[in-house]
Amino acid sequence: MKSVFNREANELLLERVVESVPIRVFWKDRDSRYLGCNSLFAKDAGCDHPDKLIGKTDFDLPWRDQAELYRADDQKVMDAGISITDLIEPQTTLDGQTIWLRTSKVPLRDPAGKVTGILGIYDDITERKLAEEQQRETDERYHQIHDKTSDIIYFVNTDGTIDSLNPAFERLTGWKAEDWVGKPFSGILHEDDLAKAFDSFKQTLSGVAVTSLILRIKTKAGDYLGVDANATLLDDKLIMGIARDVRVRLLAEEEVYRLATIDGLTGLLNRRAFTEVLQREIEQTARYEQPLCLAMYDLDHFKRVNDSFGHDVGDKVLQTVSTIVSAHIRNTDICARWGGEEFMVLMPHTPLDVARQVMERLRDLTAEHRHVPAGQVTVSFGLTQLQSGEELEVLLKRVDDALYKAKNTGRNRVEAL
Repeated sequence: MKSVFNREANELLLERVVESVPIRVFWKDRDSRYLGCNSLFAKDAGCDHPDKLIGKTDFDLPWRDQAELYRADDQKVMDAGISITDLIEPQTTLDGQTIWLRTSKVPLRDPAGKVTGILGIYDDITERKLAEEQQRETDERYHQIHDKTSDIIYFVNTDGTIDSLNPAFERLTGWKAEDWVGKPFSGILHEDDLAKAFDSFKQTLSGVAVTSLILRIKTKAGDYLGVDANATLLDDKLIMGIARDVRVRLLAEEEVYRLATIDGLTGLLNRRAFTEVLQREIEQTARYEQPLCLAMYDLDHFKRVNDSFGHDVGDKVLQTVSTIVSAHIRNTDICARWGGEEFMVLMPHTPLDVARQVMERLRDLTAEHRHVPAGQVTVSFGLTQLQSGEELEVLLKRVDDALYKAKNTGRNRVEAL
């Protein structure tokens, strides 16, 4: 009597355990017919009580599309007498959706050890499965971008050494990634870009992203690749960035700058650019109390050259005179074409007496030259020195007056005011 009571108590305890565990539990006979299950499993099958599944097979349940798959698993367990664990398999739900299960099955045996069926458990891992699939797709997209993009994707360690480089690095620079991985990023940059690169590196380490930084990367061929780089601190140990080839853009910007600042005929600064330089030099001179002289020169009787020999010859004369002047001034002096046949020479840190000697020398050199076929073309110079507190407009007016005086007192001369 006691033995019967203990058996009934154990069966009741087992039933409570099966009902209380937060997973689906089921068991089948040798023909894969259900012998029992817990309430969670019955609910998945669309039954309001576990007893309603007894005698049914998977072909009778909402997941009939997976019945052959489940039966094959059952047969494998029963034929081999071994357990299979952590099977990842789909299941069709009552509302026709597909979810993902992690299933384990073990053989059931009678007291003699004979396999009589299987015991199975599963839990719903759909969310995890979908998350893993999304992560896999994200990783695949990243690798597609990483490998096929035309931009350099780089990772730099917080000690400044390069961690990795994508294939675009080799395509654009000729270097293999392994040539630079583990080495300081500074070694591949133009020396003139190092200061701003280090400043940006420190900024990134502080947690402030760099959105645009123009740098020049040394190529294996020995020239430089212009890139627009950004950088972001991913964690405390790694910086990620993208560097885009902007050689075409930089060349275009250089051309725009050249067109905006350089005279197309002589290659000198144009009036607009020279005026900006002159204004800066005036401010610098006032700050440090250094002398500054400005000369304005004009080709004498230049209209006769154009009228007699044509504008092509006239242009050649302008080019030759500007070349003579540029070749015989100091590196610190600045020449510009002011307009037509008028030119400027800016001489920072130069007193008036020294500047006059330079202008006399330039006058002699231009007068000695013989242009073909125009012959001699002389030049008149106006010269002045910046006065304390003087504005740009006043200085320009006085140098223009000095040139006018040179023109009206015989030409081929230097007049200072």
